[in-house]
Amino acid sequence: LKALARDDPRDMILDPSFRVGTVANVRGVRTNYTGGQFSFQTGSSDIDAEPDWPAGQDGWYADTLGFLTGPSTEFTFTMQAVDEHSRRDGDAPSISFDVGYPPCVQCIELLPDLNTPSNFPPDLACYGGGAHPCFDGGMTEFFIAGQGASMAPGRSYLYEEDWTYLTINKATLQASIQDETPDPEEYYSFQCNVYKMALLLHGQDDSREAWDNQLLRSMGWKYQVDYDCDPYNSIRDGGGIDDIMRPTWGYEPGTDGLVINPTDGIWKLEIDVVLPSQLISMGSTVFQQIIQFTMAGGDPVLTQELFDICTRQLSYGQVHATALDQTQCGYLPTRPAKYHLFQQVRPPLDHPPSGTWRDCSPSFPDVTLSLDLYRSAMAAHAPGNEVETLFRLVLDEAAGDYTCDPGSVATGTQQPAWYEVE
Repeated sequence: LKALARDDPRDMILDPSFRVGTVANVRGVRTNYTGGQFSFQTGSSDIDAEPDWPAGQDGWYADTLGFLTGPSTEFTFTMQAVDEHSRRDGDAPSISFDVGYPPCVQCIELLPDLNTPSNFPPDLACYGGGAHPCFDGGMTEFFIAGQGASMAPGRSYLYEEDWTYLTINKATLQASIQDETPDPEEYYSFQCNVYKMALLLHGQDDSREAWDNQLLRSMGWKYQVDYDCDPYNSIRDGGGIDDIMRPTWGYEPGTDGLVINPTDGIWKLEIDVVLPSQLISMGSTVFQQIIQFTMAGGDPVLTQELFDICTRQLSYGQVHATALDQTQCGYLPTRPAKYHLFQQVRPPLDHPPSGTWRDCSPSFPDVTLSLDLYRSAMAAHAPGNEVETLFRLVLDEAAGDYTCDPGSVATGTQQPAWYEVE
């Protein structure tokens, strides 16, 4: 920001070599998208500090102010001129402006696996409602081949990739996923096949502030996978947070289920679909009979509850998501994530030696305060207006296509607390 000042020409010139000083301070208000504001004010710049420009023609004096910007921020700059008697301009002018552009969602795409190529290019238009190639295709449908499956052409099937145990506490009906067989005295247990479907989150930063590195083009996401037979999102089955109220910033080294493609910046998450092996091999009718006579002691209510827990993902579902700007330190890929304040108004260098003024660990001096940016991340869509895509998971068996019943006993009106992933 350039500031220009000059002495009043009616003054007698006592010292022709004196340079009119310009002092300035910076006041700003940062609005957090999670609520609240952060206000700050810097000290004034030094008169005649470097760069030490001469008064110039007709006594004009110029100074340059450096400042740092953050997401969703309103800044006010106030300048005052000071003459040789240390008198300050009594009517200090101010300049105010806003900083930051929100990112956008281009597509929410469901594929049978992470290796299946995307159906959309990286430069896909942002979604703002109305007609859009990504969201005009209707519902994505995936099938799982069960006993006597017809494997009809034109259907997209998920394939078994792993196995695990679904355990249900006998006292509370609280369920969990684990790799070891639990104590049969305390838990009902089912050996399960694990299928995976891929969730691709296409998004990008605004072109007016886009990063050159494609890996950084979308800083974070909020997303949630819901099933009609799991109305309270008890099943946390994704590679990220799987909670629309909490952000997924990136991944830690060695974490499975989340990939950020370095060539196009698209986020890829694996969604686990866990179904009992006996359900797949024997069919839904026989599997329910097995539960009734080997676990539920003939109790039809308990039989239905256990059966509903096992088949809860076989239903219609929705994925809600919105892209986020900025990020949080400590996650990969590494991104600028802090707001740095310097000792003086002027930055210490014209160009930092490496990185940016928002690096997590700045390598340049004179930083007096650093603020995390994740609380003020701008979202592509306001809460409650996230972009949505629809899907359906179906068990293909000899008796026909099977999906769960949202109105069954185990998915009644009160929120269950039975499904937790360890």
